[in-house]
Amino acid sequence: MVVIITQAAPSLTVSPANQSVDPAAGTTDFSITSNTNWTANSNQSWCTIATSGSGDGTITATYAVNNTASSRVADITVNVTGLPAVVVTVTQAAPSLTVSP
Repeated sequence: MVVIITQAAPSLTVSPANQSVDPAAGTTDFSITSNTNWTANSNQSWCTIATSGSGDGTITATYAVNNTASSRVADITVNVTGLPAVVVTVTQAAPSLTVSP
């Protein structure tokens, strides 16, 4: 008897491509569809994430209050060995102030 084992190629999908969030601190989620281990990193200290997982899952990005004068963007890079990295973003709006009259 001959047994043939076929290993599936690694796969990775992350969605959505961008999460737009308010200036207040909070969290937002990205969905991961994968059949293997993955790692993730944020390029900004104001936006942190869990750094690894396996298979399908969720990345929760935790972001600090934006007290700057402009919006800001954090790139979250998700890697699977043998595949190109997938980059998604968190875009945090700038705070606003309205004074009347």
